[in-house]
Amino acid sequence: MDDEARKWERIWRADPTNQEALRNAITALHRAGESVPENLRSALLLPKDMIERIRSEPEKDEPRLSFADWLLAVGDPRGEFIHAQCALAAYPSWPDRLELRSRQKRLLDKFGKAWARAVRAVQAEVQFTRGFVEKLETDIGTLLGERGLQAFEAEPIIELDLVAHGGGASVRALTRSPILGRIRGLKLRGAGLEDALAELLRSPLVAKLEKLNLGQCGVGAELAGVIAEAPSLGGLRKLALTGSPIGDEGVAALAGSKNLEKCEELFLARTEITEEGVQALAESPHLGRLRVLGLSGNDLDLDEETVDELRAKLKSLKRIEL
Repeated sequence: MDDEARKWERIWRADPTNQEALRNAITALHRAGESVPENLRSALLLPKDMIERIRSEPEKDEPRLSFADWLLAVGDPRGEFIHAQCALAAYPSWPDRLELRSRQKRLLDKFGKAWARAVRAVQAEVQFTRGFVEKLETDIGTLLGERGLQAFEAEPIIELDLVAHGGGASVRALTRSPILGRIRGLKLRGAGLEDALAELLRSPLVAKLEKLNLGQCGVGAELAGVIAEAPSLGGLRKLALTGSPIGDEGVAALAGSKNLEKCEELFLARTEITEEGVQALAESPHLGRLRVLGLSGNDLDLDEETVDELRAKLKSLKRIEL
């Protein structure tokens, strides 16, 4: 082993939490033209500053590809994997797509378990999106425990699917956590959460939320009003309240809310609304960007003329689910 690499490896072995020493050892090996032992490669965690940059700009490829280039420079094959997945996401030609899929599978089969070890400690199934894990599905208690926090920091997680086994107390713990201010999507499931959910929705930490799914929380008209009035929910692009008994009163509150001005997808299936609620949606001045509207499972008697009127008033609407 190269002398420089051996020096840094000794420092790392003395303190396995010293990621800087580990990266220096791997870099020295790569510069010396030597292969990187699997025990060093598998112990390498992704630098937090790079992860945070990807988390803060999830739609951009540039931070991901810059990170991929850094990984390639230290001999980490995940750099090649990130490049392959980003290229696939750009819808290349069919021959290129086949080659990229083959490369992606080869790398995942060989290294996927090691790359996702922190996330796998929390959830069994792991999906990579443009080179990284972006979604975590667990319960709130696990998320806020040691393993959950390690998983959240190890990958640029921007979407959480959480069960509130601890009821309102667990939701309040999430409301106090800085994690809430670093995600773009939140799905919550649980019963008896109304008061705690109201506190969460009014928190300034939800300002980055673009997707909100409370369809399995028993949301009623009062909580729909909280969503409508919450001072930091103006960035919502997708709102799902499927199965929530918000009724016409709740729909009217949402239809009159500026918080839905950026909303592109609104799912209100089985929400106990009537034609009156649909009319409130049609007359809303805030749903100009709405593309998808889910209304199935409600006792609605909408004739073709009413549906056409709805489409005419909501000019961006592409799909209505009845």
